[in-house]
Amino acid sequence: SYFIEPDNRHVPTVTEVMRNEDVSEWGFRPVWTPKFAEYDVDALENLSLTEPQSWLIFVDEDGVGAGIAETLRNAGHSVVEVTTGDAFGKKSETQYVLSPERGREGYDQLLKELIAHGQAPNRILHMWLLTSQETFRPGSSFFHRNLEQGFHSLMFLGQAVIDENLAQPVQLTCITNGAASVGKDALVYPEKATVRGPLGVIPREVPGMTCA
Repeated sequence: SYFIEPDNRHVPTVTEVMRNEDVSEWGFRPVWTPKFAEYDVDALENLSLTEPQSWLIFVDEDGVGAGIAETLRNAGHSVVEVTTGDAFGKKSETQYVLSPERGREGYDQLLKELIAHGQAPNRILHMWLLTSQETFRPGSSFFHRNLEQGFHSLMFLGQAVIDENLAQPVQLTCITNGAASVGKDALVYPEKATVRGPLGVIPREVPGMTCA
């Protein structure tokens, strides 16, 4: 006989599933657990201890991104800021203007300029969806503004990264508000949540690139 007898010494005992009469224990619900992200260096106190990076920041209208850019520069990092405007343009060596409603062309021009001047970024911070008021160009709406400066902006940026062969690895971080309902907060701008599409696809299309 070539049959190998089963080893029953490690078979767990089967416990009978009993009916639970407590209806409150029949299901579950997701909850938010506040927790600080893990970090190696306290960015508020010891940012100068971090290795200098080349940053590209799509700054918001309220100045949060501009403040981050200044903090990074003071710590020895290279930072280029991008604001929205009517057409692509260069304001200075560290400031550019880009028109989201004109499609992809501005993103290609931006990366070409940065690469040509030795400013190719390895950190991209996208903050155009961080808003405190509903502003938009005449004839449009805040909904379409959020799609242009959110979903489409990231999609065009990802395509430009591929075509311009931006050196990897690159970390892309997108900052939003009102895109998710936290706790009992209302879901104010669900269209902002569409950025999850490009942020999920870009790392699969660009080897070495990560998104958050």
